[in-house]
Amino acid sequence: LRALATLQVLDFSNNRLSSSMPTDLGSIASLQTLHLANNSLTGNIPTTLVDLSDLRSLSLAGNRLSGCIPNALTRVAQNDLADIELSLCDPVTPSPTPTITPTATATPLAPDLFLPLVRK
Repeated sequence: LRALATLQVLDFSNNRLSSSMPTDLGSIASLQTLHLANNSLTGNIPTTLVDLSDLRSLSLAGNRLSGCIPNALTRVAQNDLADIELSLCDPVTPSPTPTITPTATATPLAPDLFLPLVRK
């Protein structure tokens, strides 16, 4: 699929495709239409599909998909995700731990409670 770099429309709807969706679909940068409805596809929706910035039409209904729908796919103008019956999800990215740089000294108010002093 990576060799199909200029492919704009991929429509394999209403076939007897089975197996999981290939993650390589996300590498077809020019893909505008992806229709895989009414097959027997299983497994998760590849998160690589969110990389398809030109995707305008997406149809995955009528399969046996599991997992969740990447939230970014709801931005696709024409999507047929309603009857998939999966919840939305986002890739889990760890939040950076905030670094606190003290600007004043702390005064203990209670054995386990410290509040920073504010300079005016």
